[in-house]
Amino acid sequence: SKVIVSGDTTQIDLPDPRESGLVDAARRLRRVKGISFNLLTAQDVVRHPLVQRVIAAYDDDQPEDSAPAQLRRDLEAALSDDPDPTEPRS
Repeated sequence: SKVIVSGDTTQIDLPDPRESGLVDAARRLRRVKGISFNLLTAQDVVRHPLVQRVIAAYDDDQPEDSAPAQLRRDLEAALSDDPDPTEPRS
């Protein structure tokens, strides 16, 4: 079977966005065989140029120290090939 889960760290509205299930799932499942993650950017939007401009406008409005920007970095870190600091070393 196939399952596709989509999420957007800029849309997390939890009181403590660091508790995002999206980021947690990425961190836990990134090395599970048979599971893959694809991080999409504004360049991946092909539906209509106006949609691309809207996404770019919101991206431009996000300071790098904002919660959505930090969550995006958390998700990217969770999916990186770098060792997970929360995983025990063997």
